[in-house]
Amino acid sequence: MSSVLTVENVISSVDKQRPILDIGFTTAINIATDLSESAGGENQAAADVASLESYTVLYAELEREADALKSALKKVKTLLGKRSHEDEIPDLPGLLQQYMDEAVKKAASKSARAHPRCVEFRQKVYGSNADEQGGATAGADEDEDLIMAAVEVSMTCPITQKQFVEPVLNKACKHSYSKQAILDHLQKKHGRVRCPVLGCAQTVTKDGLEADHALQGKLRRQKHALPKR
Repeated sequence: MSSVLTVENVISSVDKQRPILDIGFTTAINIATDLSESAGGENQAAADVASLESYTVLYAELEREADALKSALKKVKTLLGKRSHEDEIPDLPGLLQQYMDEAVKKAASKSARAHPRCVEFRQKVYGSNADEQGGATAGADEDEDLIMAAVEVSMTCPITQKQFVEPVLNKACKHSYSKQAILDHLQKKHGRVRCPVLGCAQTVTKDGLEADHALQGKLRRQKHALPKR
């Protein structure tokens, strides 16, 4: 029973990440729309808009991965519910990975750019006929290029200036840090510090931190899913 409760808690945690992705989609769309309307095609604005589009594709990939994890967890929960004794429980990590791989493979046949929020981005920023001109038919190679563009600028801990290690999220401002780095920082500052992200005025406390499953997904995908160039 304890294993079932653990799985239920993880499912609940995954569900809590969806509103964060929704905020990301909305923010990228709104900023890109404003840039497109006010800059009139300036090179820098165009580059910024392209970067924002890469984030929407990345968010779509993260959502797809979260859905795959949730699907896998539900299958594990169903299996556990049929077991009467703890010693009958299978290799959960291996089983979970198997179910997740199956779900990811099934979802990978469709381009992330076909996600409704990615389509919304192109229609609002580039015009109502953007997909008719070829945007919606872009394949996996273009998805990968857009994702890599976003990953390259978003995988660095603001404290260590190195790639995130076991990232955690500050619930107050949604900024992320490497777990050990922020805990060490908090210890030096007696348990309460200002968010180390430039321009953020929110406070960080140990109780205000939680595992950043979305960022963990990005790290896992960068390490295992994307083909080496």
